[in-house]
Amino acid sequence: MSLTGAEWLGWCATTVFVGSYFCARPSLLRAVQMVGALLWVLYGSLIGSSPVIVANVLVLSAAGWTAFRAAQVTAELTARAATAGSSSGARYTPVTDSATRQIDSGVPLATMRPPRSPPPGPRSTT
Repeated sequence: MSLTGAEWLGWCATTVFVGSYFCARPSLLRAVQMVGALLWVLYGSLIGSSPVIVANVLVLSAAGWTAFRAAQVTAELTARAATAGSSSGARYTPVTDSATRQIDSGVPLATMRPPRSPPPGPRSTT
């Protein structure tokens, strides 16, 4: 069984897309998804399948938009930190959680949203 060029491209796109599920950093996930979607668009063009092309143009657009927004937010936070008025400039820089590679404001969640009230009614003390 010999594979055509289009089939090889389809298998390559499948491999890249499945590999995106193993990305820990959101920025890397979006980049790999964009590459996979681009490969799927090329594959869809080669086999003449409009649904494959349209679905993956949408995935490519969504991943590109979220990557753009994430870069924009990071740039805004960095600019705010630089103009915050503190002598070191580090006072208002975002905190990066190295375990999840996410940016955090540094404010504990409990101070941003009060805890929910306990349910009404009798409670056991034992």
